[in-house]
Amino acid sequence: MIHQILGEMKAPEKVRKDLGSIGIKRKKLGFSLHWVPESENRARENVVIQPVAKPAPKLNFSSLQDTTLVQRAARWYQRTNASTRPKT
Repeated sequence: MIHQILGEMKAPEKVRKDLGSIGIKRKKLGFSLHWVPESENRARENVVIQPVAKPAPKLNFSSLQDTTLVQRAARWYQRTNASTRPKT
């Protein structure tokens, strides 16, 4: 990303507008961007590395088929659709 903002590497079309606005702000505000290897990054010294996202829980949908709520919903759906169908 840093190399794309600095124009050293080609960026995908869908992010070029955003990268251009970052470049304009960089020049206007006078900050610089440089790649820092993780081993030299002092900001990460006291940071606990946590996973980005929790794994999704495994759900057992087959057990839902037997629940009373699902059965009631199925009966209601059948009654609702039966009343709106044209009679032949």
